[in-house]
Amino acid sequence: MTGRSLQRRTEVAGNPGSALPAETDEAVAGRGPTRAKSIAKRQRILDAAAKLLVARGSADFPLQEVANEVGIYAASIYYYFPSREDLINEVIITSLDRYYGRITTAIAALPADSTPLAKVREAIRVSVELSTSADDYSVAYARVIDQDPARIRDEIRRHRRDIRDMWSRLLSEAQAAGEIRPEIDLDLLRHFIAGATHWVTNWYKPGGPNAPGEIADELLDVLLNGVTPAS
Repeated sequence: MTGRSLQRRTEVAGNPGSALPAETDEAVAGRGPTRAKSIAKRQRILDAAAKLLVARGSADFPLQEVANEVGIYAASIYYYFPSREDLINEVIITSLDRYYGRITTAIAALPADSTPLAKVREAIRVSVELSTSADDYSVAYARVIDQDPARIRDEIRRHRRDIRDMWSRLLSEAQAAGEIRPEIDLDLLRHFIAGATHWVTNWYKPGGPNAPGEIADELLDVLLNGVTPAS
């Protein structure tokens, strides 16, 4: 195919399906390493931003410190992110995508005959695992959302809806299978699970008396079995 022109379709000026001029295979291949470096640098900027949000929150978030961490000029950040707000929002979206992806991947890896409640258990376990992993994105999300709820834009709302719908589906399937009592309000249960698992980020200390697995097991026991003695 060397020398054959490739038609590269993209959206230009908001016009879906419009086409850029044809490019040769040589031009596309030659741009490969540069594009890879650009993607890598964008990721380094995101990683540095998440780290800074953990340390200082969104109210005190100078782009110069992000640039210093990456080893670039602050003005270079605008090549990848139009504004400071866009950078912070991208950290939030990345955190949500990681959360959703980790849970769906873990559930997909369960045996085919797993019960709906087993899937709920796995989702809770992964949620606690993420909250205790000292992952900068997870911690940054908790800090930024708490500091400035108004920051939630439409795109972030969409990602949060995807997560809400995932949990609603898991809980509904468990209830339909008779594994959750029929009188339980699933919306309240979903909020309870989200609050209990995400709040771990704020108090968990590595090296403390409880390992992440122990916290997950205890939380699962309380959430699914209650705290009163079995009758």
